[in-house]
Amino acid sequence: LGWRLVNLPQVLVVAALMAPLYPAMGAAAGDPRALRRLVHRGTAVTLTVLTPVVVVLAVVPERIVSLAFGRGGFDEEAVAATATAVVWLLPALLAVGWRQVVVSASYAVGDTRGPVAVSILAMVVNVVGDLVLAPVLGLAGIAAATTASLVVAAVLNAWLLHRRHAGLDARATTALVARALALACVAGAAGLGVRESLPALPSLVLATLATATGCGGDHDGGASPPRARRRCPRLGAPRSRRPHRRARAVHGPAA
Repeated sequence: LGWRLVNLPQVLVVAALMAPLYPAMGAAAGDPRALRRLVHRGTAVTLTVLTPVVVVLAVVPERIVSLAFGRGGFDEEAVAATATAVVWLLPALLAVGWRQVVVSASYAVGDTRGPVAVSILAMVVNVVGDLVLAPVLGLAGIAAATTASLVVAAVLNAWLLHRRHAGLDARATTALVARALALACVAGAAGLGVRESLPALPSLVLATLATATGCGGDHDGGASPPRARRRCPRLGAPRSRRPHRRARAVHGPAA
């Protein structure tokens, strides 16, 4: 249930994003520069949308889990266990969204072996992580192993896209991901502080404050062109003197 709750925003966002993006990637398969621009744009949009979701789930996981599943036989103990799993799975939300963008780019250029090999390696990482972390951390260890495997898959797929097809700007993407993680940490810390100081606030208010505090910046990494500044004319300034010149030309110079 925890993974279902975490994965739902990613499914909705990536499905809406990849519908127009994948055909554009296919058209840009022979142009590495255009492909890099599309991958960067897709990564920026994915992180921009999913980072506030991560912050909200990190600040009030118990309330959101209770709102989604807290009925019938789903008691407080089940809510607490699911909320723990949700917190450990949150980095995987960003990793899965990013991985989907880079894997789609690999498919667009005709590379299917790389993503399949990476998925097998990620599965091995998941199994080993479960065997090592589950006896120590329990449910949190299983969620952490899943997160680690998805992060490994995202990083390796991005590296293969950059190495084989020059379809990824490594420096710009690294800065983009680092900025999104930093803003998520700042917003999460601010939201936790608000939650501890004002525990009676509703979940929606806490989530809004957390998101507005740390996620108001642009994750696009400077990819968008700067907006032109509009110059407002001064009030009371004369519009033009050309009508007076035309009048003089018609009536002739004054005597």
